[in-house]
Amino acid sequence: MAEEDQDELPSGRLPPWCNADELTEIQGDSIEVAIAEHSVGTAALGAVCAAAFERIGAALPDYQMRDAQVQMAQQILRSFYRERNAVIEAATGVGKSFAYVVASLAYNYLTGERVLIATETKALQWQLFEKDLPFIRRALDPDLRFELCLGSANYFCRLRYEQMINEGSFRDLIEEDKLAEVRAWAGEVMTDFARSGSRFEDTPKIPESVWRLVTRDSDGCPANRCPHYGNCNYYRERKKWSDAQLLVANHHLLLFHLLNDKHTLPEYGAVVIDEAHGLIRTGYSIFTASFARNDFADLKKGIDKLLISHTGIQGELKQEIEEVTAACLTRWETFFSRWEVETDMVFQNSGTALIRANIADTPEINAPLIELAERYDSLKTEDTEASLLGTINAQLKQIRKMAAFAGMYSKFDSQGIVYWAEKRDDRFLLQACRLNLGETLADLMPELRLYTSATIGYWPFADFPSRKSDLIQRGFFNRFLGDALPLAEEGSVDCNIFFSPFNYREHAALYAPEHLLIPEHGSPPHVQAEYFDRLAEEIAALTSVSGGGALVLFTSNYNLQQIAERLVTMTDLEVISQLEDGVQDSLARFRRNKEAILLGSQSFWQGIDVAGDGLRLLIITKLLFTPPDDPIFKARSEILEAKGKRPFFDLSLPHASTMLRQAFGRLIRTERDKGVIALLDSRIWQKTYGKTLIANLPRVQVLRTFAELERANDKFGLLKYSQD
Repeated sequence: MAEEDQDELPSGRLPPWCNADELTEIQGDSIEVAIAEHSVGTAALGAVCAAAFERIGAALPDYQMRDAQVQMAQQILRSFYRERNAVIEAATGVGKSFAYVVASLAYNYLTGERVLIATETKALQWQLFEKDLPFIRRALDPDLRFELCLGSANYFCRLRYEQMINEGSFRDLIEEDKLAEVRAWAGEVMTDFARSGSRFEDTPKIPESVWRLVTRDSDGCPANRCPHYGNCNYYRERKKWSDAQLLVANHHLLLFHLLNDKHTLPEYGAVVIDEAHGLIRTGYSIFTASFARNDFADLKKGIDKLLISHTGIQGELKQEIEEVTAACLTRWETFFSRWEVETDMVFQNSGTALIRANIADTPEINAPLIELAERYDSLKTEDTEASLLGTINAQLKQIRKMAAFAGMYSKFDSQGIVYWAEKRDDRFLLQACRLNLGETLADLMPELRLYTSATIGYWPFADFPSRKSDLIQRGFFNRFLGDALPLAEEGSVDCNIFFSPFNYREHAALYAPEHLLIPEHGSPPHVQAEYFDRLAEEIAALTSVSGGGALVLFTSNYNLQQIAERLVTMTDLEVISQLEDGVQDSLARFRRNKEAILLGSQSFWQGIDVAGDGLRLLIITKLLFTPPDDPIFKARSEILEAKGKRPFFDLSLPHASTMLRQAFGRLIRTERDKGVIALLDSRIWQKTYGKTLIANLPRVQVLRTFAELERANDKFGLLKYSQD
């Protein structure tokens, strides 16, 4: 963000919920002087957090102060204050969100440093912004300033909206009544400056294709050259970010900010990364560059349209752009054709092919694209109108992205970059991803970081120690540290574990039958069909006992659809499919009906919360391993093999464990919740790694037969629910 946009925060002060005399007594010296000299002692830091939770308890009658929550906040504040990174696993029930919010706010007051909180899922991001932080403000400080940070494509753009209305671009995308809703909403956003203009406000339900036409395009934004810059929703929100003490973003925006010269977010002194188990996955998705054969042809259409429609672009420059564009198109398509021929023989059922070596005589396209970018940049002048400037900027950024992508292929660094081709529908794509993600993030992240999650660690053995010191010392966090903090010196990171206070022994059970065999990959269609028949019958029997209240998790949309078609003929309960209603609508329907069955794919394995007995049966149809044909997984596996390690046990199994634990965490959300987790994948017993996966789960009853399940249900009432 521009320097003039940065509002200075105070250098340090006493948190408003603290008593100066009490802290001075604990400190043994003036607390104000200690704050000014950045010398607050460990005991005083702990007292700051404890006082905050006492105030929270007074403000929230149902709140129960938990030792683990207070200790976690104290640990985070001490680590930040001592300028050390921290990695903390906090199980469901600890209350980690309040813990790191209290610690972050205390750190902000004591040092004046802004803190950024980043989550993986939007569900947690919104929970923090709409529920947790407003409560913290009421309880601790009515003047607390916090803001929600979204990617710029989530904000309404008046310039693009006016262009689309004037050009009639909506006509084939939306019905008239919906267009009227869009107009009404846009009118409110353009006149009510209290609204952010975010698509997550009270907005009309319209197609994604329409949203893309009326929200900000970061590549094409003319910024302060836009006639609406003074009232721009996005830039107005960014000014608020600069005045906030706490910012709430997501992993994607944080990583985009770090990888794009740090111009998106205001400066911050520390970062809290919640749901940190997903950080590396998000990072690789951002690191991946992907283009199709027809992408440059589509770009050329836009360039041709601009050159024709704007009569002010004439003469030698116009001719040069036309000539270089035509040359780039020829080379681009030849480049893709060569690779398509080269990779066609290695494509398998997956539709992906790992590229291990460059091919001779591929046309040089990097230099012509760079030349085109230089010519195109010359079109911009001080007098260029905003709409034209936006179009030029968008196309120019696309040209530069293509040039960078071409450069990755022309250099062909097989050690540091993974290359692959993919056939998706009728499109042929070439893709590339840099593999040095951990080192890159270590360089770009601020010095003070907290990584936390309910599933950040992994225990690679079948016996789970009872003491957390044994877990930490024997490598519980090694896998995460190797991925996210590969350059950290041994002992330089504060690691801790806070176990759940829930009574899982009496409130939950793991039902894992041995009779449901997963078909081998590539099994004949009749074998697959017989498996789906048996699986549907098992789900119908389980949901009959629970009376619904069941979330059924799948590893693929295909499997989900197969079971959906069968299950509706086997039960009178309402069957809700994510494929028909989408994530949010299907979840809303499920919450309204305690006697429903919700079928969800991978987006339901984490980040969702159904309170009370509305969810009492969680069915996991299959363990979620990374697909073996995933190119990044393959490349990382080969790196591990070269180091003498075993990719399945060092990469694939830890991921499956994390996702199993995430899914498990959907069921028991409060100390009053009860339920059953049904794992319908017999590999948990057939494979040696099954004991390791079970060891990483909370300590619950493990049941192998339906009869055992019924007895446990009778004894503990695991599947009972109120009729309210």
